[in-house]
Amino acid sequence: MHDVSSLRRTPDAISPEVDDREPFASANLLLREALPVWMDQLCEEVLSVYRTTEVGQNDQGEPMRKAVRQYFSRLPDPSPESRTDSRERMAALYAQAGLDLAAHFEVSSRLFALIAERGTRRFSRQPHRLTSALIEIQRRLWEDTCLITEAFVRSRERHLGHLVKQFSMAQSELVKLAHDDALTGVRNRAYLLETLSVELERSHRYREPFSVLFADLDHFKQVNDAHGHEAGDELLRTIAGLLKRAVRPHDVVGRYGGDEFAIGLVRTNGAAARRIAERLRASVEAAHLPSPDASPAVTLSIGVVTMRDESEGVPELIHRADAAMYSAKAAGRNRVRPGPRRCIGPKS
Repeated sequence: MHDVSSLRRTPDAISPEVDDREPFASANLLLREALPVWMDQLCEEVLSVYRTTEVGQNDQGEPMRKAVRQYFSRLPDPSPESRTDSRERMAALYAQAGLDLAAHFEVSSRLFALIAERGTRRFSRQPHRLTSALIEIQRRLWEDTCLITEAFVRSRERHLGHLVKQFSMAQSELVKLAHDDALTGVRNRAYLLETLSVELERSHRYREPFSVLFADLDHFKQVNDAHGHEAGDELLRTIAGLLKRAVRPHDVVGRYGGDEFAIGLVRTNGAAARRIAERLRASVEAAHLPSPDASPAVTLSIGVVTMRDESEGVPELIHRADAAMYSAKAAGRNRVRPGPRRCIGPKS
């Protein structure tokens, strides 16, 4: 910042006497005389700080210049309501740029010092008018400083809320990418196995039944060969949607690999698991996928197993369910085959 002495100006011609009955008349007189002289330099001082910010380095500062000029040009108006828009706009720009309010406080203090110096010469024979004018100007600057600070905090809070929302959305997207199969939207293999382990452990702890379905599409290779991989991808998405809609929200549906899907059924014994598997098989058969006139139609072969004891982990369950699924394939496809049915919990 420059010394006050460097901005000294010769006082303008003495204006006509102002009615002392107006308490802010002298303040307005000083402001109207001083602001045109120093406006550009005051704006430049704010902009010099603004340009040190990341936002300020990437633009010419015209919105900031306009907001600062608008605010200072309205200072002669004693009504704070008349300066509301300019205060809000300037505070929002400060917050957006990450500009410390200290820059505004310093410029306001500098303006007051310049006006005080000018007033000393302007009212050299009327010290009471100088005192009342400076008190009024200081009151306006202080009132505006408080209101600008409030507007600045509100703007920063809104900006922070927006950033938190963006971060939350990005975090949700990262979680989705980490957990979901990119093609079908069901859980990917890694997260599927992790979730199955959690649910199996919970079932062990509470001695509740837990079942796994292992499903494989019949004739999927023929669909890819006859209709192309895009048709195959669309078919996988359709099947995944059917599976998700057919089970409960707390059950676990995931793509194990290729055209294989695994489903974890919590608190479900063997008999209930077989009924669910049969319902899934029938829904896919009734859908006539990939299209009503396509041949052969895609169906599901499903293996069903239920937890046998606490020593059995997810790999053993998947292995038994996979073997049961191949048994269904060997028996002619489009059917459900159970594995061993003994489990902890209600009799299956």
